Amino acid sequence: MPSASPATKPPAKPTPEIPATTDPTTPDKPAPTETLFEQERSAFGRLQAVVKSRAAGEAIVADAFAAASGEAEREVAKARRQVAGSRQRAAEELTRDRDAAALEARGRHDGDEVDAEKTRRALRKKTTNKYSATLQKLRSEYEDKSWTVESIREAGEKEAGDAHVRQRRHAAASRQRLAGLRHTAEVGLTGVGLTWAAVEFQVERLPSATRTDPVGKVEKCLEGCEAAVARLTGSRMHRLVRPLPTLAMALACGLAGGAVSFALVRQWPLALGLAAGWAVLGGGFLRVLLGVFAKRQVRDRGHAFGVYYAEATRALTTYDLHVEALYAADLAEVASKYALNKARAAETCEPRIAAMEKQLAATLTQVETNYTVRMEDVHDARADEA
Repeated sequence: MPSASPATKPPAKPTPEIPATTDPTTPDKPAPTETLFEQERSAFGRLQAVVKSRAAGEAIVADAFAAASGEAEREVAKARRQVAGSRQRAAEELTRDRDAAALEARGRHDGDEVDAEKTRRALRKKTTNKYSATLQKLRSEYEDKSWTVESIREAGEKEAGDAHVRQRRHAAASRQRLAGLRHTAEVGLTGVGLTWAAVEFQVERLPSATRTDPVGKVEKCLEGCEAAVARLTGSRMHRLVRPLPTLAMALACGLAGGAVSFALVRQWPLALGLAAGWAVLGGGFLRVLLGVFAKRQVRDRGHAFGVYYAEATRALTTYDLHVEALYAADLAEVASKYALNKARAAETCEPRIAAMEKQLAATLTQVETNYTVRMEDVHDARADEA
């Protein structure tokens, strides 16, 4: 606590005088006439006077000390207020100076950060523009090669598809042609009372097929079927069982029978009846006999057509499998060439694009690293000044 200056020290007050008293320890000699009670009473009175005098002196001293203490406290409070005011003014001035310095430093560091950000953006833009043109050229070249590869693949698939459609159409035409031959054969079989089931030959009964050209095999089988159908429909006995030839055979038998009857029998009604009987019986017999031979011949030729038909059916089935296998092989070849061309294009362009992108990324990383280092320096300088 700061002490009061000499100029402000209060004047010393005079020490109050304490009234003189007689020494209680030296009592006066009692008068011979005083009794013991009176002596005690007199001593007690003197003791009360001493106590009262001491109490009055202590009160005077206490008042003087209280007055001096109050004056000193007032002086100390005044000095404290003066010191506090001076300290507050100094603190406010120091705060203003510090705030001004901090504001100036903040503005300077903010400017450094703005400059660093502008430099970073300018370098990134410059680097990106520098590499973008090259990358765009490389990517365009890669896209052109990829488009060429895709076009070749599409052309190959279209060519394979067109060939497959032509082969399927050829197979369909061959089946339609074979169905027409079967219909013609069935018509011939129906003429002698036969059905297709009577001459049909199961494909499973054919011997194992030999490895040959499927297209040539189909054509050869169809030619064999056409020849077999021509032989089946060209049977002459088959023509003799028709109504007009049957009527001619009956007439011939009737004429022959009539000639014999008229030669042996003189009665013409009987001879005419015998001639009519010969016509009916002879014509019927010849019709049945020729029908049997015609049916056998047609059946034999029908069996031959059935074998050719079964062989043609198997050849068409083999041809269908060949067409699908050939189409699959063509697609596989197109896919293989596509993969090879695509791999070549990728091997040519992708490493160059990747290398250019890597250079771009490295340059941008360096720009970011430099920016980070500069910003750290700015932050460190800001922290040091703070």
